[in-house]
Amino acid sequence: MITSSDAESPEEQENEDSSPETGEENLPEYEFLITCAKGVEPMLGYECDNLGFEDAREGNGSVRIMGSFKDGMRACMWLRTANQVLMVLSRVDCTDAETLYESVTALEVEQWITPEMTLAVRVTGSNDALRHTGFTGQKTKDAIVDRIREKYEGLRPAVDKSKPDVIFHLHISHNRGWFSVSLSGESLHRRKYRFEKVEAPLKESLATAMLIRSEWDQQTTFADPMCGSGTLPIEAAQIARKRPPGMHQRHSFLKFPFFTEEHSAQWKTLCGEAVAGIVRGPIAPIIAIDWNRQALEAAEQNAKSAMVLDDIDFRQGDVRELQLPKGPGTLITNPPYGKRIGTSERSISAFYKKLGDSLEKQRGYTAWVLSGNPDFATLFQLRYEQKVTLFNGSIECGFFQYNF
Repeated sequence: MITSSDAESPEEQENEDSSPETGEENLPEYEFLITCAKGVEPMLGYECDNLGFEDAREGNGSVRIMGSFKDGMRACMWLRTANQVLMVLSRVDCTDAETLYESVTALEVEQWITPEMTLAVRVTGSNDALRHTGFTGQKTKDAIVDRIREKYEGLRPAVDKSKPDVIFHLHISHNRGWFSVSLSGESLHRRKYRFEKVEAPLKESLATAMLIRSEWDQQTTFADPMCGSGTLPIEAAQIARKRPPGMHQRHSFLKFPFFTEEHSAQWKTLCGEAVAGIVRGPIAPIIAIDWNRQALEAAEQNAKSAMVLDDIDFRQGDVRELQLPKGPGTLITNPPYGKRIGTSERSISAFYKKLGDSLEKQRGYTAWVLSGNPDFATLFQLRYEQKVTLFNGSIECGFFQYNF
């Protein structure tokens, strides 16, 4: 059972002694902050536990683990609900702008970036002296650039806010800062299989969080009767096949000066083990339904790109006339919210009522419905077993469980 736990801030986490064994005693140990969407922390913590990261600590929008650099690469390879894997480089003094600058210029940032590379700096948190993240980010960037300019005889890296080679993070709390570098770089939720987008797509990391929270056993039928571009069934198939979500992403750590031949060999070993572990035999039935032919074609193209097209039974149909195979099974879906895609209040009310009538007929199924409509539970007119709060982008959503 996956449940929420009391979130810790980075400073609270720092005060607790946590040094899990990596199984490789000669490898130095680092602190990693793995970020995620708000509400996903328990599911990310569950993933970290399953990967063998002992004593993973949930924070606000993050999970903290300890491990080797290889463990950080393994996190980039396997974590499905994460956004970024940040390796903490140092605690820095954030008493004011000048002490922050001096603290960062004292760090060996040349291990992570050269003048030929591009960078971005992202800041969270503030204090009385550093109130504006834009100014704080500029001061941190200046310190990094000046350090590199000093080490490389005047040469310096350029800033690229959209697709940088290296992303540095600074989190401020009171007069302290946690200065980190992103091993993953681009957000891990971008799986690279999505060619076509439909209206209001679901992020891959959120889809996986929903699958984990539902406790689908990967042995019984999974169905999404409003699949859109196919994110939920594709992620379900990827999980069932044990396909590594991050193996083909262009992680930032591959470009670091710090990245040695030994690290390269470790990464190749991780990739080889991941490929060897992919399930080759039959998996549980996965059904994806949508009334919109264009959305269904996009979903099929995305599934083909994700190499799971043959694992998903795509069907065109109306959820209000749903007929699924006999249960047991798990159904997860993300219906229109109304405001999200401009649907009128009257039509969405009628739709939710018919949706509830249809899902209630799927005997033996556990259904989970994600909705950002605050009136969903009332309009759906069925009693839910539990509600979990998640965020679809900036929209606060209820994730409702129903047993039929």
